[in-house]
Amino acid sequence: MAMQAIFEDEHLKVTVVPGSTGRATVSFTGIGLQMHGQPVEEFARTLAEIDDGGTRLFVIDKQRTWYERTHEQVVRVLAPLLAEHDDVCLIGNSMGGFGALLFAGLLPRVRATIAFVPQFSVTPRITLGNETRFERFTSRIEAFTLDHALHFGVGTAKHHLVFGGDADAWHIARFEERLKPGDEMLVMSSSGHNAAAVLRKTGLLAPLLRDVVGEDLGLAPTVAQLTALSVPCRLRTDVTVEEKV
Repeated sequence: MAMQAIFEDEHLKVTVVPGSTGRATVSFTGIGLQMHGQPVEEFARTLAEIDDGGTRLFVIDKQRTWYERTHEQVVRVLAPLLAEHDDVCLIGNSMGGFGALLFAGLLPRVRATIAFVPQFSVTPRITLGNETRFERFTSRIEAFTLDHALHFGVGTAKHHLVFGGDADAWHIARFEERLKPGDEMLVMSSSGHNAAAVLRKTGLLAPLLRDVVGEDLGLAPTVAQLTALSVPCRLRTDVTVEEKV
C-alpha cells in the first residue's frame, strides 16, 4: 500500500502506510545524508521487507531541532492513532534514535524502542562541549527545553540501543547510567556513527528489526551473528556487560 501524508507543516511531516493488524511501528528520521535537503522517511524499505501487516508511520522533524519545535505536535498527531493499536514499536537513527527514546515516554502502547546511535543530549548545558558534531543544526535552536532523550522518563517500553563505538562514547556512558533493568545496549567497536549502515551491509539490519518488532527476541540473535562474522561487540543486558569477540 502506498505511503500517505497525514500531517505536514513547515516543521513536521508525518506519513503512514496503513496496516491490517494491531501492530504499529513508528520510524523517526535522522538529520539525513543530504545535509541541506529535507530529510526523507527512514527505514521505509527495511520495514517493508519485514512486512508484518502492521501500520508503518514515519516522522520527519524538517528543521532538525531534535523535536524541540515538534514534540507536542507529534503527540497530538500520533497519540490518537497509536491508541487504536495493541503493540507499538518506535525506531530511529541518530536524531531519530533520540526521538524514539524521547517519545517512548509520551506515546501510548509502546512496547519497545530500537535506537541506532542516538544522542543522549544535544543541549549545551548538558553536553558541556562533549557533543559538537551537529552544531550546524543545533546552533539554530532558539531554546532548549528537552534536557535529554529520556526527558519524559524511561517509560515501560524495553529499549534496544545500538552503537558503533568511540564516536559516541559520551552518549553511551550517559545511557548506561540511566537505562533500566531489561533494556539492552549493543556496542560494535568498529562502525563509528554508522551502525545501522554496517548492519544493513552485513544483511543483519532487517533481521534485527524483525527480532524486535515482530518476534520480541531482542538483540541476542544479532550479537550471535556478529560474533559469527568476527565483529567485536559488547552487549549490555540489565547491569551486565558481556564481551563478544
